[in-house]
Amino acid sequence: MIDAGLRAELRKLIAAFVENMGAMTAEMEAALDAGRRGEGDAAAAWDLLRTQTHRISGSGASFGFTDIAAVARRIDLHAAGTLSGGDAAAVAAPPWEDALVTGDLDALRRLVDRAAPTDSPLYPGD
Repeated sequence: MIDAGLRAELRKLIAAFVENMGAMTAEMEAALDAGRRGEGDAAAAWDLLRTQTHRISGSGASFGFTDIAAVARRIDLHAAGTLSGGDAAAVAAPPWEDALVTGDLDALRRLVDRAAPTDSPLYPGD
């Protein structure tokens, strides 16, 4: 049995993660929107996508949000492959024109918007 203090702390951590996922997804969407307006830097956007989706994927899996983690992982691996390929042309290709990124980021947004802390199998009951 988990004591009340630990249950309360776990609830806070899961709730903060769910809230932060929304902010991280919004930040990625803003970077792609800026790129579509001609104001974005492709390499910086790829790096942001890789960093944020890596965080969402790892923490999502840890907290039991497996669907969210899987979508974030696809974007993470795609962005990491693009950045590590050493091909300047690939890095210069904008993520806002990449079908995998735009499709999966839309899917991630839908999942994140529906996520609630109580969806986590680790969310402690009373």
